[in-house]
Amino acid sequence: MKDFDLSATEDVGEDVSELFPTHTETTTDKDEQKEIPPGVSEKFYKFYNDIISKLNPKTFLAFPLAHSSLNGLIYHVLTLQEAALIPEVIERWRLYRLPINVVTTRLLVRRLLEIEALETLFDILADRAKYSQFPSYKDFRRLMAAFASNIGKTDGSQSIEEDMAMLDNVFKTFGLMTYYDLSHFDPHSYAILILASMKIDTEDAWKRADVSTQELMSLLSTEDIRQVEEREDEEERSQIDRYERNKALRTQIDQLHTKLERTERITACIQAATVMSEAYSLRGESEKANELELWKNDLSKSLN
Repeated sequence: MKDFDLSATEDVGEDVSELFPTHTETTTDKDEQKEIPPGVSEKFYKFYNDIISKLNPKTFLAFPLAHSSLNGLIYHVLTLQEAALIPEVIERWRLYRLPINVVTTRLLVRRLLEIEALETLFDILADRAKYSQFPSYKDFRRLMAAFASNIGKTDGSQSIEEDMAMLDNVFKTFGLMTYYDLSHFDPHSYAILILASMKIDTEDAWKRADVSTQELMSLLSTEDIRQVEEREDEEERSQIDRYERNKALRTQIDQLHTKLERTERITACIQAATVMSEAYSLRGESEKANELELWKNDLSKSLN
C-alpha cells in the first residue's frame, strides 16, 4: 500500500476570536433543565440552546438574533459531537431567512476540517438547498484531501472495504463541484483523486486512477493549467462580489481562508504524474507513460 502526501489544508494562524463573540442571552424557561449531550461542553451547549430557542415562531421577533451568532457558534465548535449539532442550527437559520455568506462557509470548512468532522461537513455541502453554503474549489480540495488522508492508515486499523468507502467519499466530494456551478476541470483535484486511488492496492482502485488520469489528460488538451488558475481565481472573485461587496469582509475572508500557493498545486500534479507514469511503465503502457512525462516536464518548468 502506497502513501502519498495529500495535505491540502492550511493552518491559519490568525486569532479571529474577536470576530465571533459568544452571545448567551438565554430566553428559555429557567426551570427547564436540558441534559448536556456527551462530548458537548457546557459553554457551547448554552450558546447552542440560546440560538435554537430564538429560532422559533414564539420568540423570533421578541428576541432577535445577532447576525454574527451563527458564525460565533461555528467558531466555538471543538468536538465531533458539537459539530453534529451545527446542521440543525443552519437549517433553522435558513428557514428564518437569516443571512449566510462566504465568511460563514469559509469558517465552517476550516473549523470542521480542524476537528476532522468530515462526514458532517460533507452532509452540509451535499444539500445546497437546505444549508445554502458558498464553497470554493479550495474548500472541496481540502475536504477531498482530508478524506484521502484517512486511506491506508499505517496502524492497520482499517480494512480494504473501509479504505474503499473513504475513497468513495473523495470522489463524491469531487462530484459536488458541479452542484455549485464550479467547473469539474481542476487539475489539483484530479491529482488528489489519482493519488488517493493509488493508495489502495486493488483493481477497482487502479481503474479509478486510470480513468481519472485519462480524463485529466483529455481535458488538458483543451485548457492548460495557467488558464485553469485564471478561471478559478475569477470565479472565486465573482462569488465574493456577488454576495458581498464589503471591503472589510474581504479582509476577513483573507484571514480565514488563505490562498493555496501555486507551487502546492503544481507539486501535487507533478506527484500524480510521476506515480502514474511509473505505474503505466510497469504495465507496459509506454505511450501513456510518455504523455505523463511530457506533462510533468512542462509543470516542472512552470515552477521556475
